[in-house]
Amino acid sequence: MVKLVYRTQNNKDYWNDRWSTEIDQGDQFSKDIYPIKYVEMICQSGEKILEIGVGGGRVLNYCKFVKKFDVQGIENSEVAVNSLIDQYGYADILHCEDCASMSFDSDIFDVILAFGVYHNFDSIDRISLALQEAKRVAKSGAKFCISLRPDNAASNINEWLWKCSTKKKNDDLTNTFFHRMLIKDKEAKILLSENGFYVEKIFHDQNYPILRKFKIFAAQTLSPRTTGYKLNALGKFLNKILCFVFPYHNSNISVFMGTVKKS
Repeated sequence: MVKLVYRTQNNKDYWNDRWSTEIDQGDQFSKDIYPIKYVEMICQSGEKILEIGVGGGRVLNYCKFVKKFDVQGIENSEVAVNSLIDQYGYADILHCEDCASMSFDSDIFDVILAFGVYHNFDSIDRISLALQEAKRVAKSGAKFCISLRPDNAASNINEWLWKCSTKKKNDDLTNTFFHRMLIKDKEAKILLSENGFYVEKIFHDQNYPILRKFKIFAAQTLSPRTTGYKLNALGKFLNKILCFVFPYHNSNISVFMGTVKKS
């Protein structure tokens, strides 16, 4: 069973607020952190790449400016799309569309990228529709890299901390909105394969270590989306142990790589 988690702001408004202030720069990313390191792992020159859920433009910018890839992107937030087009003139490669109903022809992309997208849907049926549409525009045998939020210890600790913080602020926990879906790796692998995305590798990663929620372990980070959310020396030491002993439960991102099959 998947788990739905909630916030006091709805999902659409949350992301529009984020993308109104977090448009990413095209050439200022570390190759060693999520999601850029996975772009490096799966994408090659000469391939036609689709990024689903461009957001602040981190991956699209990296593919376009640094790697010079043939890339197209879709994003359903008009705030994000307009900001990126205004800043970079992306009208030819960035499209404001629903990922369950894309305007592309069928069978044209060699690589499908979707970082942090599908867990923003509130049902398995909606995710399946979006995956079927991604399969439609992908070539048979295309590669994919999809990340989801795991239903694990780190995610559940994060939810507990949010509830504690919200109660402390005296916010109304009875008036909440869907925020994201948490899903276990086994269930995610089944969901992907049922829709033509056959998983060959799973990586457990962190874009925000759970230890950073505690001030004693957090390091000052001037540009976290560029360099990653950092831990201090004590935090790094403890996080290294936790990642070794509990690689799944200490992660906050599961990354699935594999091949699209159409028959």
